[in-house]
Amino acid sequence: WIVRDFLFLERSFVSCHFFSFNSRALKGMASVVRFDSRGDLLAIGSPDGRIKVWDARKRVKKCAFDSETVLEGSCSCLTWIQAQESERDTPKSKRKRRFLDESRKNLLAAGSSGGRVTIWNVGTGESEKILDAHRACVNDLAWDGRHHHLITCSDDHFIVKWNAETWEEITRWKGDTGPVTALCIGFDGTTSLLLSAGRKIKIWDSEKKELIKKLTGHTNFVRHLQFVPGFKDYFISMAENERVINAWNSLSKTSVATFSCTEEVARVDIDEHSTESDLVCLVALTKANSIHVFTHSLNGSGKAPLSPACTIQITDAISMS
Repeated sequence: WIVRDFLFLERSFVSCHFFSFNSRALKGMASVVRFDSRGDLLAIGSPDGRIKVWDARKRVKKCAFDSETVLEGSCSCLTWIQAQESERDTPKSKRKRRFLDESRKNLLAAGSSGGRVTIWNVGTGESEKILDAHRACVNDLAWDGRHHHLITCSDDHFIVKWNAETWEEITRWKGDTGPVTALCIGFDGTTSLLLSAGRKIKIWDSEKKELIKKLTGHTNFVRHLQFVPGFKDYFISMAENERVINAWNSLSKTSVATFSCTEEVARVDIDEHSTESDLVCLVALTKANSIHVFTHSLNGSGKAPLSPACTIQITDAISMS
């Protein structure tokens, strides 16, 4: 397996696809990292507002955006915008999507601490659109490739949906009584399920803006939500300053599994290839530079917290030398 989306925040060191970018290459501690869906491009946003895009296959920098003045604050979140065919697409809409895909390949959405979202075109190196999305920090972005919608959330308590073909606001609604800190989009047949979270996780019908369910399982703000590839009803959640990762079934009211780490979790990811079998491989990076690897079969509710199958302790290049 390959872990594609882990970032050493403390050491400004990214390890992926068996290559690394050291601190000289990054020139400053990075705050946000995001691979595209194919693993070809890696975007890194730093606190000073600069965003660098790397060709992960060739291991070279592709372009850089000096976005501090555009964003009006530091880069707080990133997501790639890539098209996905819908089962309801007609031949005409498919032709339109193909045209849009060819003319607007590799778009990168960047949220800021000032409330703006900037759409960058990696091919041209220019900003395509600046969205005055929120009145406070943009905490997360979710891309709905089936409907060509970008969804944003913020400390201002709101969730906003945008039309990615015109960049007009479609709708906005109050997602919580406090900050909305994480988003994730998934599909249950014909229904678009939107996960949002502050301290509680909420499951929405994205098209109708209807709240389906609330889930409680974290004390602090949730910072990561992710559907499990190959298991449409299952997703995981991670909260700041906590040592546990919860797995959920969207049809249940309580978590179906809890993964326990020895230190506070910094990032978490799921190996996409592991879901080809019944076992799910989950990898967690802690603030103490340990990588915990868990394997588990999501076939019911687990009672006891799960311990890692193995742990890897990472030492940076400076310590090793």
